[in-house]
Parts: sequence; structure tokens; C-alpha cells
Amino acid sequence: MAYKLISFFGVTLPERMVEEDVGTPTVDSALIDNIGASLDYFGANQRYARRHTLTYKGMYTAASAAALDTLINNLYAKLGTYGDLVRQRISTGQQQNKRARLLSVRHQRPIQHAGALVAEVELSFESAERAWRVPDIVTHQSNINAGSPGTFTVTPVGNFVVEDPTITFIPGNGTLSSLRLVCTALGVDWTYTGPVFIATTLSIHCGNQTVRAVTSPLPPAVLVYAYANFALAGAHTARSWLPLAPGDNSITVTATGAGGLFTLSYYHKWV
Repeated sequence: MAYKLISFFGVTLPERMVEEDVGTPTVDSALIDNIGASLDYFGANQRYARRHTLTYKGMYTAASAAALDTLINNLYAKLGTYGDLVRQRISTGQQQNKRARLLSVRHQRPIQHAGALVAEVELSFESAERAWRVPDIVTHQSNINAGSPGTFTVTPVGNFVVEDPTITFIPGNGTLSSLRLVCTALGVDWTYTGPVFIATTLSIHCGNQTVRAVTSPLPPAVLVYAYANFALAGAHTARSWLPLAPGDNSITVTATGAGGLFTLSYYHKWV
């Protein structure tokens, strides 16, 4: 699959004389020197990159000096900012985003460009995200009955694990006393122990590892961080709370005390 970078934080990147890094981030070595050999302490587990550094070089052209100034000023204004870097798959036109920071803008003006309405710039970006995501969020919703486990399948279509799905549960007919989520194939087994009342939304962000209860719709909304009510079971072996692998993932949700609307949201991820 071939890609090209097209914009950052709403600013179109230069499209002429482009040289760009559209490869993968670098994964740190997992080898430890030992007597007579080296030991890979990650074993069979996939190791993820810690950061992704990208470089981009291209040329702006314009019909007037004022128009060229605008292009450069728009880019300079994003120095140090943190926003969406966008790449496009050349074969299909599909766009994918990654949150990144613009670290530098180099603008050299060689003698051959003197008097010409061109500007050659070289950019560097840094991102903590391990993968690119499609812009449109995928949402799965199920009505879960109290005491009756609900099983459903979610199917990320990318080529990289989704580690940051968001889960919400809204009780519909009483007070939720506990919510358990199990995905045996992924080694996931955890429980939130309530209470969660009617008109309260339980929100669990698996990427940020935050647990919140939001009372609504009566203003003002009351936000309570409820991490102490969240517990991983002894059978939980996954490295994160819900790492959705590409392909089919069968998930079972059990609500005790009250049924309600369960929502799982995520983005397809591509390395």
C-alpha cells in the first residue's frame, strides 16, 4: 500500500518536488546481551514503537508573492502545535489520521530560487500514536438485559491492534450494580462494580485507562472519576484493557442489577 502525506492541522502540505517518509516508526530493540547469546525479553509478544518521527520535504508555488506569503505563514503558524497529520492511500483515496506535533519548519532559499514564486520547505513531525486511524468512528450498540449475558462480534478491518476503544453503558430500568466484559480469545476479563443510576453514563476509555460516571441530562452534568470501581480479573492477561485485534472479536457483556444500552466505539487502525 502506497501513501502520501497531504495536510497537517488543516494546512495543505506542499505538493511539488515532494520527498516524504511514509514508512513505519522504528521499534526499539528487545534484545539483552547474555553470556554466549542475546535474550529477547519480549518473547513472542509484538513490541510496539514508542514514537513516530516523520519528515516531509516539498515546494510551494503561487501566482503572486502575497499568495506565497500566505502559504508559508499558514504553515509557520502551526509550529509546535498538536493536531491531525493526514495521509492518503494513493490507490483508493482513503484518508487516515495520526495526532502529531510539528517540530520544525526549515525554509532554505537557494540562489536558483531568487525572484521565483516558489518556497521549498522541510518539515519534521513527531507522534506518540502507534498507528494511523480512519477518520470515521465505528460504533456497535447492544441492549443488554440484566443477568443475561450479551455476546456480539466486532471486526476491525485494519492491520493493527485497536488499543483505545471507548465503552459506555447507560442503565435503562434501574440501578446497575456491576458490568463485566470478557473476550477470552484476547485475554480480556474485567468488571466495573457500581452503583450506576438511571440517567448516568458509565464511560470507560480503554486507551487513556479512565473510568468516569457522568450524570445527565439535568444541568449541570456531574462528572465523577470512578477508577476505584474498576478491577481486572485474575484471568485478564491482555496488555491493555481491550486490545481489539484485526478480524473477528467475540465479546460477552454481563450487566447485573439493571439492563441498559451498551456502546463500543473505535477507529480502524493501520500501521
